Amino acid sequence: MNEHRASESSPLLEMRGIDKTFPGVHALRDVSLHLRKGEALALMGENGAGKSTLIKTLGGAYHPDAGEILLDGQPRHITSPVVAQAAGISIIYQEFNLIPDLTVRENIFLGRERTRHGFIRAADEHRDALRLFEKIGIAIDPNARCRDLTVAQQQTVEIAKALSINARIIVMDEPTAALTSQEVERLFAIIRDLKAHDIGVIYISHRIEEVFDVADRVMVLRDGAHVGTHDVASMTRDRLIELMVGRPLEAEFPPRTPQLGPERLRVEGLCRGNTVRDVSFSVRAGEILGFAGLVGAGRTASR
Repeated sequence: MNEHRASESSPLLEMRGIDKTFPGVHALRDVSLHLRKGEALALMGENGAGKSTLIKTLGGAYHPDAGEILLDGQPRHITSPVVAQAAGISIIYQEFNLIPDLTVRENIFLGRERTRHGFIRAADEHRDALRLFEKIGIAIDPNARCRDLTVAQQQTVEIAKALSINARIIVMDEPTAALTSQEVERLFAIIRDLKAHDIGVIYISHRIEEVFDVADRVMVLRDGAHVGTHDVASMTRDRLIELMVGRPLEAEFPPRTPQLGPERLRVEGLCRGNTVRDVSFSVRAGEILGFAGLVGAGRTASR
């Protein structure tokens, strides 16, 4: 039902003809983006396709050389992150914007503290933080230090911070990169709840399977240009990859015969305490050697 409503609603956000050039790099070429209320729009593309530049332009970190941004059909000049935040745009980057030594409550209201006669109203902030987490559906102690939280919990704090400023557009940049499968499912549930409250979500990921789990539409960038926006229901994995890389899927992993050269490195009987015990390996020129194992198996220590 939410998907039908999203398809019928007026545009929440439009980015029209965005162009951005850096010295020697034409990062965005006449890119347009359309986001509806209550919609999750996946933004896909290879590294260097322009995703980060487009999002930083929306968030006020970059100023476009050409083009315009409209919210609810009205042009808005997003000149800084502060202006973007005031307009209801919140961006959750892969590297969280949290201060580890501050509490959850302090991070949520940092720069917007509840005060009375110059004193912070900590009890009011604590109550409001609990309400935000209740809305999200996850219990987190507002007095906990952010350094003591898991990655998933820190991400939830970022989402609560976005809701505290009444964000209407939330951008998530690679939000599942460090999450377990259970934490990913919980994040998807939060996104569905955000959509139910008419919040538009722009979801950036390199994990193609996630697009089909969480997004309503997918927009693809390639080499700084917008190559297509499609309903996820009408998209296939093969077609999505073809749009991203610009060639048919059968060429995704073309057959090749490796030309291995002489041995470049040999390690025999490597030991390091109880972490690494009697490990031997060798690497030849033109060869890629992979180290596999569970967390704590000694892969990093072997290096």
